[in-house]
Amino acid sequence: MFIKQREVPSELKITRFLQHRMNWTEKETRQLVYDEKGFEGEVFVDHLIEKFPDDNYLAIGDFLFEFNSSYAQIDTLLLMANKLILFEIKNKEGDHYYEEGKLFTASGYELKSPFEQSDRAEALFRKKLQSFGIKIPIDSYILFVHPEFTLYQAPMTIRKLVLPTQLNAFFKKLEANLSPVSRKQIDLSQKLLNFHQPDSPFKRLPNYTYEELKKGLYCESCTNFSLSPSDKKIVCQTCKHEESIKHAVLRGVEEFHILFPNHKITLSRIKDWCRLEISDRSYQHVLSSNLVVKNHGRYSYYILAEKTYRKV
Repeated sequence: MFIKQREVPSELKITRFLQHRMNWTEKETRQLVYDEKGFEGEVFVDHLIEKFPDDNYLAIGDFLFEFNSSYAQIDTLLLMANKLILFEIKNKEGDHYYEEGKLFTASGYELKSPFEQSDRAEALFRKKLQSFGIKIPIDSYILFVHPEFTLYQAPMTIRKLVLPTQLNAFFKKLEANLSPVSRKQIDLSQKLLNFHQPDSPFKRLPNYTYEELKKGLYCESCTNFSLSPSDKKIVCQTCKHEESIKHAVLRGVEEFHILFPNHKITLSRIKDWCRLEISDRSYQHVLSSNLVVKNHGRYSYYILAEKTYRKV
């Protein structure tokens, strides 16, 4: 089973929101598409691993660690009975070719080498384990998961490379080598979880302020800013999608909090952010019923309870 489930990276959550609220450059759009595809590829591999019997494996999704002020990310870490397996996951598509340890597009453009990424992460991880006296074999694999990815000139000697047509056989072989999880594996998994760094130093976000972002709620179905209240519901005037007032306001609260985690959640601020044509009483009811109020009266504000969070 996954002892740490993969979550949507905070950077991806933020850029998903920002694309609707500020002028988006072509470069930023390309980066968002790249990040979305990368996340989709990682989730795809999660689903393959989750087909294994729960009692026969432990896995960690999106494992970020630090050693001697250097950071490395492992897309998926799989704990086997007698070794650790590190996965570098790529969701690229189209024709590519391999030459002297480097990866190129069909047009000859050199891409960031997944082989160097994988080697660096493995080397740093090995040093991290050694510094804590943990001795266990490590295998690393680069998984290309998109069905329309083709790699030419790749030598048979690249042991760590798994191409799309090899994925099913690769995971069947892994499953055949699984055995029931031991107490030793559980203890090791807890140590590894303690190595995980929740905040990535690699975030690439555009600069933005509250004042410059477009206000109002957009439709969660068609993303148009055309929501209106109708018979105790919020209805999109473009695609006619409906949601409850509670759902719409909490969606706005969550987006506001993710974009501006250091700003207080107040009635006036959420009204300005959501700009729904509903009464103050409706806003207040949703906030007081689903968030935790701090102070009272003129200086009151709200904080999110853990149960308030939804998957974004």
